Amino acid sequence: MSDLPLYWSHPENLLTDTEVIEVRRADDRCELMLKQSPFYPGGGGQPADKGSIDSVPLIGIHKKDGKIVHELGSIDVITIGKVVQCSVDSDFRRDSMQQHTGQHLLSAALFSEGLDTVSVHLGQEYVGIEVEGAEGGIVPEETVRRVLDRCKLWISENRKVISHYLKPEELDGLNLRRPAAGKSDLVRVVEIEGLDHVGCGGVHLKDTASIGLILYLGSEKIRGRVRLKWLIGGRAVKHAEELGGQMRQIQKKLSAGPEEISGKVESLITENQKLKTSVKNLGEKTGSLLAESWLAVSGEDEFIVEAIQMSDGGRE
Repeated sequence: MSDLPLYWSHPENLLTDTEVIEVRRADDRCELMLKQSPFYPGGGGQPADKGSIDSVPLIGIHKKDGKIVHELGSIDVITIGKVVQCSVDSDFRRDSMQQHTGQHLLSAALFSEGLDTVSVHLGQEYVGIEVEGAEGGIVPEETVRRVLDRCKLWISENRKVISHYLKPEELDGLNLRRPAAGKSDLVRVVEIEGLDHVGCGGVHLKDTASIGLILYLGSEKIRGRVRLKWLIGGRAVKHAEELGGQMRQIQKKLSAGPEEISGKVESLITENQKLKTSVKNLGEKTGSLLAESWLAVSGEDEFIVEAIQMSDGGRE
């Protein structure tokens, strides 16, 4: 379809020359509308792209009255009819696509476990997927393990991610994971080949292999449901590398191999608890001995007050 936005039809095009068709100026900024914009304006939880126009950094991008509005600082050199070069921040775009496509894959795997996605948070630190259907408000670790195993398999199978543009009456036979939001003459449905169909306006990867790695961070209860937290793609790889570095430091300090660390830590905890008990007992005995010695040398009508600094920071 020739009238699709570039971020849908050619999400790999991160450097584009296009014509300025409208300019609006304010005191400290100007707003541009372009003939063709490669920038995703944000929506559905996915953040707007970052980048620049003619090397001028974008302040923001949003959609208004069906048009993509590009916000820049106050400049006079860009006018209507000028051909400008648009540059999309490739690292930010790839990260956004990994998070969003990875979330679709996770939601498909969670759905197979009877957990429906009701809300998604595509944050800068992690992806949060709020689900309902968790018995007792808890998603067991074995369920999470099965979800991760499914995602790992689907990533290794390198399944295609396909966008369909359909009329509302064509949706009935698709078995959408959730109903398409809003009313439109044309609905965009994102499919993970053979696994998942869902209405979505975001920018996605071309295949599941590009997702890379998915890690589980934990969960929290929210609004009577459960939010599961995930790291996806490059974020997961970076986190794994950091954990690997920390693990090597711990191994060095404990003089232990990876398989020995758990036992070493347990031994240190037990030893520390024993030492705390010994110090407490020693403090009590010392206090008793001091009291006896003071009584032995003091008169019957004298009172002696002494502060004893305890090992735990308290005073008696």
